[in-house]
Amino acid sequence: MRLLPSKVISPKVGRAAVDRYISGIGLGLLLLGAGCRGLRAERQTHALSTARQWSLRGSDFLQQEKYGDAENLFAEALRHSQADERAHWGMAEVLWEQGDEDQAIAHMEQAAVISGANPRGANPDLIVRLGEMAFARGDYAGALKQADAALSSQRDHGGGWALRGKVLQHQSDWEGAKFSFHRALAAQEHYPEVQIALAEIYQTSGRPQRALATLDAMMDAVQEDEVSSTAWLLRGQAFADLGQQRDAKLCLRQASLNATDEECELLLKVAEKQIDFGELAEARVCLGRALRHDPNNQNARRIQEQLDLSFQSFTSKSSLIGFELPTP
Repeated sequence: MRLLPSKVISPKVGRAAVDRYISGIGLGLLLLGAGCRGLRAERQTHALSTARQWSLRGSDFLQQEKYGDAENLFAEALRHSQADERAHWGMAEVLWEQGDEDQAIAHMEQAAVISGANPRGANPDLIVRLGEMAFARGDYAGALKQADAALSSQRDHGGGWALRGKVLQHQSDWEGAKFSFHRALAAQEHYPEVQIALAEIYQTSGRPQRALATLDAMMDAVQEDEVSSTAWLLRGQAFADLGQQRDAKLCLRQASLNATDEECELLLKVAEKQIDFGELAEARVCLGRALRHDPNNQNARRIQEQLDLSFQSFTSKSSLIGFELPTP
């Protein structure tokens, strides 16, 4: 039997086949890698979605000031995904309320970093909150830095201008503070915190009429029972400077009614002004509340001596005209 010669494969054809084989393997590996990355991305997306559901529930509890429940829910959210901006924000707020300031700031910083990955840029609200935390800790340079960072992200951000004004007011830069507060009001017309701060600047700089106008604009937008004790005190001081004692007394009385016992310094300011107006019984009530909250307050002791002298003086004058003052 005659054997047919075997088919000879040329070297050139062989190399082409090998190249196609290798290319096929490479393509397969690429497709496999892409599939793995896609699967991993899908898992991450699912984890983030789950985390956001937990953090949304945590936000509800945080709003209700149920900090223990909120902390558990935010922790669960972060267990699912460290990329949940809301979970870091919520955990920061809970820890801040619990007094763990360092960890609170760390979580708020992480929330701001995550928000920075957004195509629209970092969330200025988170940056401002970081600045407010810095201000509360006495880090005024840090607070100013965060205010400027927020304004770089969004130039007309009311909170950024408000924080900037707050820092400058603390540093006695009255003009800079007024400019910042006015920019904040341009961005947000009704802004009680800013309006009160602005009124304080006008009042301390000898412009009580402008202080009243600022407070009136604020009070026109709220119910009377929503007005803070600080606003009532400022109105009382402004009316007093304008010589309108009747209105001043009414405002001081309202400031006392709205104040909590924890507002010790405000109560002392009210008492001191009431002594000036001769409303000694009302002053004693305010002073008593302040002393119950802080028995060792030196300012309160000074006002107590002032009040005692005023009672003695009033008693002496009353006895001269045959009128006996009831024992307080």
